[in-house]
Amino acid sequence: YHLAKAGLKDVVLLEKTELTAGSTWHAVRHAVGFHQPGSIRIASTPTRVDEFKYQMTRAGWHPTEQYLITPEKVQELFPLLNMDMVLAGLYNPGDGHIDPYSLTMALAAGARKYGAQLNYPVQVTNLNSRSDGTWEVETPLGIIQAKRIVNTAGFWARDIGKMIGLQHPLIPVHHQYVVTSTIPEVKALKTELPVIRDLEGSYYLRQERDGLLFGPYESEEKMKLQDSWVANGHIEAAMEMVPILKKADIVNTIAGPITYSPDILPMVGPHQGVRNYWVAIGFGNGCVTDTVLLPIMIFSLNVMYILCTLVALKLVVKL
Repeated sequence: YHLAKAGLKDVVLLEKTELTAGSTWHAVRHAVGFHQPGSIRIASTPTRVDEFKYQMTRAGWHPTEQYLITPEKVQELFPLLNMDMVLAGLYNPGDGHIDPYSLTMALAAGARKYGAQLNYPVQVTNLNSRSDGTWEVETPLGIIQAKRIVNTAGFWARDIGKMIGLQHPLIPVHHQYVVTSTIPEVKALKTELPVIRDLEGSYYLRQERDGLLFGPYESEEKMKLQDSWVANGHIEAAMEMVPILKKADIVNTIAGPITYSPDILPMVGPHQGVRNYWVAIGFGNGCVTDTVLLPIMIFSLNVMYILCTLVALKLVVKL
């Protein structure tokens, strides 16, 4: 969208299945619009309080607001917590979430309006670099000649890298989360609850319409999916912190793969060892994934010279 809007007319997107497939699988669809309820990381141990104090000493290096708040303020923002467990909170008022499906569809419509080509389902089967630095992108429909390529393949990014001899350091993790039915105490609230992140219990929890959405922070590569939600300890910890979760009915369970880099940060930019090859991968389970973020990230990095010649390709293959 941003590349086409900037005036490029040779922007091509190749999608293996359909838009928002792959790493955008975990979107929970809700009304279009950015929800900005903020987020609170809970400190339930003195060690975690010390960690939050240290993080506050680093505040200011980034424009995002962050505050160390008292238990009383935590309770004011999230009145459904078991306050016997809360010693402090690290509050980020700017945090929020948006429906990736609706956002992607809006960006796709805008991209087409400005002349970009979106092709799906089109699977990339191979990449060939040429001596002049350009690329041949092989697909079942034929070969595309490209001046530049960008790998935004999510959890397929490693397969794309292998086509040209690269080993992108990405770790696949199977992630699960659940959505509850309507909870009267949640429905009665006047404002949306902030997202809760409890690192001791290793889970996150937020409001989803008039219920709650709960998900664990998995740590094992290719984790075996749990048939019973009482088997891994995450949901028990959440129920202790948010007691109303105990009586909530689960109406939906979602599972699928996401990818992380070793330091949990995304990898964005030109690859130093390969000419005219860019990556935007390793975004983990952010609410807006690399399917959408590629053009935004290019602009944010101020790599404006890319815009003169870039052909942006969404490159994906079968596992």
